[in-house]
Amino acid sequence: MRQLKTILSIICVFLSIHLLACSTFLHSNAETLYEKGKQWREQKQLDSAIYYFHRAENAITIITDQTLKAKIHINIADLLCRQGNYDHAIGYFEKALDAYQKAGNKKMEAYTLLDIGDCQRQLGDKSTCLARLYYKQALATAPDDTIVGNIYQRIGLNYYHAQRYDSARYYLRKSQHYPYYEHEQAVRLLFLGLSFYDTGQLDSAKHYLKLSLECPAGIYQKSGCYTTLHEIARQEKDTDAILYYASLRAQYADSIGMMDAQLGNELHDIQTAKVAKRERWIAVLAAGIALLAGIGSLLIKRNKRHKEQAVRAYARTKTLEEQLTQEKQEQARLQQQKDQAITQTEKLQRQLEQEQLSRENLQQLKDELKQKYEQEEVRALERRRQDYMARLREACAGAAHHPTLSPRYKAALLRAYEEVLHWNDTEQFLACIDRDFNHFAHRIETQYLKRRSQNHASTRLCTLLLLNAPDDYIQTLMDYKPQNHRQAIARLYERFAATNREELLIHLLHVMIEGM
Repeated sequence: MRQLKTILSIICVFLSIHLLACSTFLHSNAETLYEKGKQWREQKQLDSAIYYFHRAENAITIITDQTLKAKIHINIADLLCRQGNYDHAIGYFEKALDAYQKAGNKKMEAYTLLDIGDCQRQLGDKSTCLARLYYKQALATAPDDTIVGNIYQRIGLNYYHAQRYDSARYYLRKSQHYPYYEHEQAVRLLFLGLSFYDTGQLDSAKHYLKLSLECPAGIYQKSGCYTTLHEIARQEKDTDAILYYASLRAQYADSIGMMDAQLGNELHDIQTAKVAKRERWIAVLAAGIALLAGIGSLLIKRNKRHKEQAVRAYARTKTLEEQLTQEKQEQARLQQQKDQAITQTEKLQRQLEQEQLSRENLQQLKDELKQKYEQEEVRALERRRQDYMARLREACAGAAHHPTLSPRYKAALLRAYEEVLHWNDTEQFLACIDRDFNHFAHRIETQYLKRRSQNHASTRLCTLLLLNAPDDYIQTLMDYKPQNHRQAIARLYERFAATNREELLIHLLHVMIEGM
């Protein structure tokens, strides 16, 4: 599992590096395509320019610089505006606006809002209010007064080209109150003059055009001023002014022509260099194709040889895999048997432990039962002893008050009572019986029973009765069954004419006393 995680981590890192490298390559590719589009645009090749700008757009990635994104989108939008496709251009201007906002470029954000407003104005009267809204947003976004003046200038120029001269003059005059970049003041004054010229206000036109010539201006601005002043002189039929401005106009026209010629030469050189470069690339490409063909044939042979080797290696690998599979199956079978043996051993171990526990519980139960039996036996013996003592006390009490008993027998009874007090167990009881049996038996045999020809068993029974022995002991010692014991007692009752146990004992005591 850990190895799998490590492999996945390595793959993720590799993919990240690969994506980063691809993104970096695409970013570099987008920048390269953008620069090619700029070159074509500078060469007035607008179709090629928009083609490369679209390719640069497709090469944009998530790591592409926001400023570069904005430049690509705004160039596409500008070229679409030149084609009159304002709806489509607005979408690209909005993409550029979003990129500039993310980049924090307030200046370009303001100019982009101004461009969107121009597109909305170009769409017709229905979008005029929306265009003004974008102009206001541009003014609110402008980071400094110089840019605000430039925005007012742009708005004025747009109104001028739309032949809305009053609005154009309002914004161009308003832009004069703000700082300006180089040549911008000349441009503002030039278009103010042109707006008056187009409406036939020639004096105001001449005033602003001369002010424009006093400011730093480019060759095109000065050429425009002199051309317009020349047209005003012709309308006023001022011969000196016509000659003066015509000469200046011709000078700037020549300069512009020379610049156009130079630009044409430069374009021709660029085209020639491109053709030569294309020819070199074609030659290199042909050589590369030939080289690739040779390499391809070598690679085909090499691949064929490698394929044959791969087939043989695959066959060997297949055989090894089958052997490995068999070994794994055998190992799995052995492991299963081992697991079964371990399971059976554990089961037997648990059974043995349970049996051991059962034996221990059984032994503990036997010990407890034995202890209870011994305790019960001791309590039973104690109860019998107490019973014997009670009987002996009764017998002694009866004998002490009996008128026919002699003092000697009374002393014997008291001595027997003292002995019984020291009986602690069955063995002592039986010993006492064995000790006194011969004494009492002899008296009974000689004094009474013998005269009546009684057997030895009757003598033993009478002796045990005189000793107040319990019935169960009498049955044990005489080997009597309960029925035989009752019959033997009944015969003694009949023989001595006794109605109960006490009368029987009295008769037996008389027999013993008479023999003393």
